[in-house]
Amino acid sequence: MTFEKDMILNALAEGMKDKLSPEALSELRRADRHALALLFLDKSGLSENELALKLAGLSKLEMVEKPEPAEGAQKILPIRVINEYQAIPLEASAERITLAASWVPDADMDKWIRAITGRDAVWMLAPAVKVSEAIAEKFGVGAGSLSEGDNDEFASEGEGDVEEDENAAIIKFVNEIITRAMADR
Repeated sequence: MTFEKDMILNALAEGMKDKLSPEALSELRRADRHALALLFLDKSGLSENELALKLAGLSKLEMVEKPEPAEGAQKILPIRVINEYQAIPLEASAERITLAASWVPDADMDKWIRAITGRDAVWMLAPAVKVSEAIAEKFGVGAGSLSEGDNDEFASEGEGDVEEDENAAIIKFVNEIITRAMADR
């Protein structure tokens, strides 16, 4: 079961008109998926558990309090995808993969998970900070920016472009570390 981001935001905002300004809602609509739950926490004043419970109630998805990545999670799903979707593989079989995400999945996520893994996704929700912490703990801060496959994504045929691609990956990695440090203080 998947949902469109605006539908979920509208449903959440309906009951929070006193806490969520129109400007904040507009900013949330423009936010990237990987930052959406944390930004919503910041704008709404909800706790991470309150948000996860509200999302679970709206989507009818199960909630997991403390997501534990499956053994070999990075072999099940590329770290870049785990980081971008803020979704942790909890378990996998030949037919399906169970993922804990910080935000309700959309149809594109289902399609990409199926395309990448060859498995159907079974979605669960988890508190946003717990998902972020589990990703940083299991894969390291900045794991999404310097994973093995990223060089292939940015690499081009030209020899001079490789150095630029490596520099871009390093800059992205440093930015992730700084962002994480500021969020932790």
